[in-house]
Amino acid sequence: MKKIRVTGFDIKNASSDNFEKAMELMPDEIRRKTLRFVQEKDRYAYLLGKVLLQEQLMEEGFSPAQISGLASGEFGKPYLPIDLKFNISHSRDWVLCAAAMGVELGIDIEYKAHGNDLDLTPYLTDAEKEVILESGNNLEEKIRIWTQKEAVLKASGAGIGMDLTKVDTTCGEIRYASKPWFLKEIKVDPEYSSFLASSKPLDFMLQKLVIKQTIDRIFLWFAANSQQQQ
Repeated sequence: MKKIRVTGFDIKNASSDNFEKAMELMPDEIRRKTLRFVQEKDRYAYLLGKVLLQEQLMEEGFSPAQISGLASGEFGKPYLPIDLKFNISHSRDWVLCAAAMGVELGIDIEYKAHGNDLDLTPYLTDAEKEVILESGNNLEEKIRIWTQKEAVLKASGAGIGMDLTKVDTTCGEIRYASKPWFLKEIKVDPEYSSFLASSKPLDFMLQKLVIKQTIDRIFLWFAANSQQQQ
């Protein structure tokens, strides 16, 4: 059975050279959106998420130039006009991209320490509140529940502005937007919580990529295909 492929960059060591080269790979619209971010780390995370998407396109036999077809659904979920489904998430030092053919999916990653600043009470079901209470208000349990909820909402395309209490992560089968969703935990880094939600009960494979090598590989693809077209 085909697996969902999850790729990731640890961006804490990303360089200005990585950034400039990645910008060269992107269409004008993505460059403009990248530069709208005030914080440098946010610019890097947004841009390198798109590099991960280009690499996913190549892995499935598509041109990385297909990224120019990016559009947004009614509630802001990005999509491409092909059958490759994908989702991107980032938190602090990590950016992840999940992709698969013909499978609706969503991914979320959260730096666990950020949970200290979160009041999740308005977004939890009674059952979820009980789980957290029984854990002694454990920070890790709070973040696990939060990332599961976000992954499901992102997969459904509903967006984070929808009613989070409609997603109950304590159920054996999670249903939202009249569909079942299947959750898998992704263990990227012990300081982070990450979950993948999909419309089919597929396994996943996680690959941590090297930024420079990935950018160079995409450049080589463009160079090789440019020569073929001449």
